[in-house]
Amino acid sequence: MSDQKLFADIHCHALLRYFQTDEANVWDSIGTPNFLAHLTGLIRFTCSDPSRMAKGGVRLVIVALTPPEQKTLMYRSTKGLGLRLNLSAFLSRIPKEKLVFTRTPNYDHYPVLLEERDYYLKHQIQYGDIKDGKNKYRCFYKVVKDGNEVQSIFDANASNKNEQKIAVVFTVESAHALGAGHVLFDGKPNPKNVSTEVLLDRTDTLKGLDAGAEKAWEQTPLWMTMTHAFGNDLVGHAQALNKGIWKLFEYAEPFTDKYKEPRYIPFLNQGITDNGKAIIKRLLGIDDVSLARENKGKRVLIDIKHMSVQSRKTYYEILDTYHAQHPDDNIPVLMSHAACNAKPTIDDQNYNPADSDEEYDKSVSYNPWSINLYDEEIIRIHKTEGLIGMIFFEPILSGKARR
Repeated sequence: MSDQKLFADIHCHALLRYFQTDEANVWDSIGTPNFLAHLTGLIRFTCSDPSRMAKGGVRLVIVALTPPEQKTLMYRSTKGLGLRLNLSAFLSRIPKEKLVFTRTPNYDHYPVLLEERDYYLKHQIQYGDIKDGKNKYRCFYKVVKDGNEVQSIFDANASNKNEQKIAVVFTVESAHALGAGHVLFDGKPNPKNVSTEVLLDRTDTLKGLDAGAEKAWEQTPLWMTMTHAFGNDLVGHAQALNKGIWKLFEYAEPFTDKYKEPRYIPFLNQGITDNGKAIIKRLLGIDDVSLARENKGKRVLIDIKHMSVQSRKTYYEILDTYHAQHPDDNIPVLMSHAACNAKPTIDDQNYNPADSDEEYDKSVSYNPWSINLYDEEIIRIHKTEGLIGMIFFEPILSGKARR
């Protein structure tokens, strides 16, 4: 261990597959890399599980808690539904009955978020006996509350080579997890999409505050990604799926079996709703309610990954307005798993990029889609002492000619 380089992974879903399949021991890797996976890109094994992270020298991992978005499996047609669900279950290893349940009006993002959080906390007591070359040691992970706990783990690891710990920091991927973005079955309101008051109460709990019927989190997430691959009624998202993936993930809103064309993609390249703005300001502690509180709770930063350029533009305006009034309170801008698109300014194409497969097919050096960082955003992140985490996925990093 003394000669091993140590690493941090700032965005992964370390236990997501274990949680969804209810595997008993999180230190047993699921599946193994194989030639078929390399050839097809279809991954049925865990990449960043505790055992593989331990062997790779990862001692700090920032995990993204994320309930599966209900719209993921809401296909526009039920033709071949059984085959699609079986294929999804095979690739994900998630039981088919769980996938079927996500398609029902009873599926609720928020309880799944809490269950995943508690799953991480529950399995802290498990350990793995790690064999890494000549090194053998027992390894645990611990969900930490702050930087002091992280440093304590690092210090203990340095002094005891026979036992190692991985520090786990929570984040949340997409604000749909708070109780938004559920499917409107037959166009009817979905009660799982909760009120503004409830959304803000749940936001407060992330910050370590009791609110309404919800209890405070002891381990406050370091940041929240505001959106993901589908519309969540809060923040517009950038296109993340190419046409090949769309064949697997075509969905409709409102969802009915009769819904056909045209394809409707709610919130794609759109801006931030009033609820979205309220949640962002509450997470940062810069809304009027937070500023008036004696106990503001911990600040939860915003991860701009997956936000549309219109949403990012509005977010920067929120930050600039606040900073003009509070110049000593710097709020770092970050993108946790990022690539760049080599375009100078975010107002390219008037904030409504096509992000077409044709554009990517003609790309040379970088992937030109708007989900990636513009030059001016990189400069903003640097000036705010923010963070850029590189995503190691070739189709997102590079243009097609470089692949």
